[in-house]
Amino acid sequence: MILKEKSINTKQEKSKYNFIKKGNIVFWHDPEGISDGEYEVISVPEEIEDDSIILIASKSSEAEVYPTELHSV
Repeated sequence: MILKEKSINTKQEKSKYNFIKKGNIVFWHDPEGISDGEYEVISVPEEIEDDSIILIASKSSEAEVYPTELHSV
């Protein structure tokens, strides 16, 4: 039963972050409120979890962020 629940949670996590792909434009909600805006996804791990690091960039900056801070545009 526990294995089945973990499998369901993993599928939900994947679908929750399916918009985070290299080259996609995403909206970053900066927790510090300094750099909110649209960014391009530069690097993303094969498996995305809540604590994964995603590299995003705009014309003027780069940031390493958590997927929980990103939203689709």
